[in-house]
Amino acid sequence: MKKKATFELPWPPSVNALRAVFRGRIISTKVAREYYKSTAKLIQTQRVPDFGVSRLRLLVTAYPPCTTRKRDLGNIDKALQDALGNAGVFVDDEQVDQMVYTRAEQSGKGFVSVTLEEI
Repeated sequence: MKKKATFELPWPPSVNALRAVFRGRIISTKVAREYYKSTAKLIQTQRVPDFGVSRLRLLVTAYPPCTTRKRDLGNIDKALQDALGNAGVFVDDEQVDQMVYTRAEQSGKGFVSVTLEEI
């Protein structure tokens, strides 16, 4: 039986906010580190299974924050997949063979509904 899980996470930071140069090195920003830490806790409390090294399909319904700012769905992909990998949901985001991102209505501070399934 193939594993499948659906869960919710906060709105991811933009890819532009994930990395910075510090003393000639590229590092994760404080925003990125905090997002990874908070999502890891949420993933644990929502009992998301470990998908190991399986090939995966990622389905995301994005509920953007209630602001007038324009949102590019491609900008949330990297932070979301890195957060899932850092939380141990899968080994590497290279395992994701199919991705579907759907924009939904705005909602408060924004969040994403994630479905991850083995293929």
